[in-house]
Amino acid sequence: MQNKDIQNYELQLLKQSCPSSMFKLPLQSSSSVSQFPYLSNKIAYRDICIITNIGKYSLNRYLLLEVDYEDGIFFVENREFNLWGEGASLNQAINSFKDFFLYDLKSYLNTPEKKMDYFARQKLKKYKSIIIT
Repeated sequence: MQNKDIQNYELQLLKQSCPSSMFKLPLQSSSSVSQFPYLSNKIAYRDICIITNIGKYSLNRYLLLEVDYEDGIFFVENREFNLWGEGASLNQAINSFKDFFLYDLKSYLNTPEKKMDYFARQKLKKYKSIIIT
């Protein structure tokens, strides 16, 4: 890895989401997120972090964010929602992702379902299935 930040965020989990005994690795807690120490590339070919809350919303399951680092910029991406974020630090990239998630969520919540096509209704359903209101 080129940056220690990535190593510290390789895989973040809440204890409830994925018990450490499942991986037989020590879990380190920091605020509402827990993280594993750096994992070898035998387990994951990409850096991953997992988030469990976004803004005022708690999530009823975690979201996987793939992490890349290129030319001094961190990039995070969630393929399930097709959303991303970037920043000078990993925390900035995660916060950028969370802002994008909230913006997208609010645009779906503020649009009457009668005006949505099938795909928009499906995405709204996906958002509603993951957030705890």
